[in-house]
Amino acid sequence: MKQVLFITIIACCSVIYSQDKYVYEIKNLQINSEFSDFGPSYFGEKLIYSSAKKGAGNTSGVWKDNKQPFLDLYQAQITDDGELTNESRLLDQINSKYHEGGVAVSNDLKTIYFTRNNYHNNRKLFDNSYTVNLGIYVSKQLENGQYSEPEPLFINNKNYSNSHPALSLDGKKLFFVSDMPGGYGKSDIYFIEIFKDGSYGKPINIGNKINTAGQESFPFIATDNVMYFSTDGRSGLGQFDIYQTKIAGDQFEEPKLLEAPINSPKDDFAFIIKNNKGYFSSNREGGKGDDDLYFFEYKKLTCNEFVEGKVVETNSKAKLVGAKVELLDDKNNVLKSTTTNENASYVLEVDCNKNYVIKVSNNGYVESVKKLTSTNQDKFKNVLNVELTAVKQEFVKEKEKVIIKINPIYFDINSSFIREDAKVELNKVVDIMIKYPDITIECGSHTDSRAAADYNMRLSEKRVQNTIKYIVSKGISSNRISGKGYGETQLINNCKNGVKCSETEHQLNRRTEFVVIQKD
Repeated sequence: MKQVLFITIIACCSVIYSQDKYVYEIKNLQINSEFSDFGPSYFGEKLIYSSAKKGAGNTSGVWKDNKQPFLDLYQAQITDDGELTNESRLLDQINSKYHEGGVAVSNDLKTIYFTRNNYHNNRKLFDNSYTVNLGIYVSKQLENGQYSEPEPLFINNKNYSNSHPALSLDGKKLFFVSDMPGGYGKSDIYFIEIFKDGSYGKPINIGNKINTAGQESFPFIATDNVMYFSTDGRSGLGQFDIYQTKIAGDQFEEPKLLEAPINSPKDDFAFIIKNNKGYFSSNREGGKGDDDLYFFEYKKLTCNEFVEGKVVETNSKAKLVGAKVELLDDKNNVLKSTTTNENASYVLEVDCNKNYVIKVSNNGYVESVKKLTSTNQDKFKNVLNVELTAVKQEFVKEKEKVIIKINPIYFDINSSFIREDAKVELNKVVDIMIKYPDITIECGSHTDSRAAADYNMRLSEKRVQNTIKYIVSKGISSNRISGKGYGETQLINNCKNGVKCSETEHQLNRRTEFVVIQKD
């Protein structure tokens, strides 16, 4: 085999002060429960939101889809630090024994639009598949200060859902989400006009500049006439992501993705903002329950820095144009990315006094990962020298992973025992690690989908432990190999639960892979 090549990334991180910049600071609210808490909406000096929490008068049954109580609307007082206190259920005439959520309140607080399962006059409305879809209901304040019994909006239809109402700044338009026929995707954002006499115009789709083939949800119009909404139909940071678009008359500007930490690799939605503070909902890692409420403050930074550098091939110093450079936070969330230009250079803007990870990859090379801590010192400079192993005969690149090229290692069903045919392949891994002492590897063990998911996860962890134990027994240092059990989460064929497959097809999923990891 030819000599293994390396590339060096020479990254000069210099501080360049630019104009003031705003960033989001977030916190998980203390009021969150182990169940779903989401969908905030302003109600004067209070906040309305949906929750499946028990107690506080919630006598709803349990929803079969997630085994949680049906959602009710709650209200709470907003404190100076954004926390919520004095929580209570909103109104008895609004909360039913089924789902309520997604609220919009008029500026004078006299009209409340909200989402509910199609349930009116103690009767559920079923579609042809015996599903109770969502509808928008309206309750208006009476002369005695109480609110009226909710009435269904004329757009409601038992055969599709209307939900997530939001009012325009002047209160003349009601935006909402619907999966009615004729849209661009699974659910779209629409609006209806509200006339002076209290009547409504017909639903109008806001168009495919905003709506995608996926799902749009939870619109909110802020005081600067910017609409925030969530969608899973664009390439964001996670599943549902929050975007913003400026409204100019009946036109919408191209949507912009909100950066982390507002968006995450999970679902982020129901964003509202007032005076540079606000709330949103997320099921991200580290929460208290299913969906959680988060408070944020949009704060001004006093300085910014730029990470800049070049990517070259080590031996020849040839410029590597088009190499991908990603900036991650210390939780490995991708914040931004770029590629090297014709001079093999890149520039990334970073915040002061933060910990980052810089990940660099290029076709034919193992990616490199380096840690960086930004400062606020004038003319700060930092040089990062990183060596990346090229993909050669012993390696194969699959998607974003570089894998040691050996024959598949299979296990018997429900067994973590290393078979004799597996030992032959593991010895090849040992030989490669001896030949290339600068690489480390991660051993990933996978099971088929038979048996319970938690059992399969435990089984894969046993398999990976036995695999590592065997390799270490051959003289490889334990700090050069790590492992992870994936259970049945990464099947390579369609043999998932409920699908008939042959024993041979199931065996393909009972495998172990060795991924090359570049040292820091």
